[in-house]
Formats: sequence, C-alpha cells, structure tokens
Amino acid sequence: MMAERLYTLKEAKKLLAATTWTIQQWDRQGKIRCVRTIGGRRRIPESEIKHILGLREERVIVGYVRVSSSTQKDDLERQKQLILTYAKEKGYGEIQILTDIGTGLSEKRKNFLKLLDGFGEKSFQSGSCLRRQADEVWI
Repeated sequence: MMAERLYTLKEAKKLLAATTWTIQQWDRQGKIRCVRTIGGRRRIPESEIKHILGLREERVIVGYVRVSSSTQKDDLERQKQLILTYAKEKGYGEIQILTDIGTGLSEKRKNFLKLLDGFGEKSFQSGSCLRRQADEVWI
C-alpha cells in the first residue's frame, strides 16, 4: 500500500488559499488533521486537503477474469462468482467485472488493456491476483 502524500504548510496554504496562521488554527481546533515530523513541523495529508476542498475520491472496484478458450466459458462464470463472493466477503460493495477469452500471452485482450488503462488514469491503492492453473482471476 502506498503512503499518502504529505504537504508542507507552504504547499498546503497555496492549495487551500489560506494563511499559515489559519492552517495552524485549524490544526489546534481539530478542523484539520496534521501529521508532525520528528522536528515538530506540520505536514498535511492529501486526504485532508481534498476534504477541505470538497473533493471526493470515487473508488471503483474492478475484477478481471480470463480463460484460454471459449470451451471454458463455464470456468469463466465460476471465476466471476469467485470474485463476487470474495468482494462481498471483503465488503467491497459494487464491483465491475471484466472478462476475456484468450491466451495470456496475447496483447489483444480488450478488457485486460482496459484494466491497464484504468491503472494509468487513477492511482490504485492495492490489487491482488488469485491464480489457478493457467487462468487468471484478478481483483
């Protein structure tokens, strides 16, 4: 899991259009959560900046399943159910499942490329891969 970006007071005051004194007051009043460095300096987590600006991060949970050939469509459905069950147990809520039929060596897997494009556009916190034989199940 990636560590959250921490902003200096100078960076935060530019983003928030606030003075250093105002940010210090918000910290003292508990209106903003600051992290202290070893030297006692304030750092403001990116989530706090987004909260103050009213920005919300939309989280999309995506599952990816693949089988090698169309004769394995039953396996594909079983993998989908595995992903849905796993997501429900973890409390992920709504989940989008991408599926492909084709060899894992193919670069023409439409939904796999779509998944990779999603990684380029957004910052993902984590991912896990459940592998069974030659078929793939990702969440």
